[in-house]
Amino acid sequence: MTNTLQGAPGCRCNWWEVFPFEMGNRYVFTLFWVVFFCLIYLFFFWIIGSFLD
Repeated sequence: MTNTLQGAPGCRCNWWEVFPFEMGNRYVFTLFWVVFFCLIYLFFFWIIGSFLD
């Protein structure tokens, strides 16, 4: 499996290896980040809504 974010050939510094997730758990990893950014997104608009009131 090739990765565009890998960098130099032979370098095993893949972006998902920074986090404690294995290749088999990339679906869980992606789902975690989607939920994480959705929470930040909702929190951001909640703060803006509080200032607009």
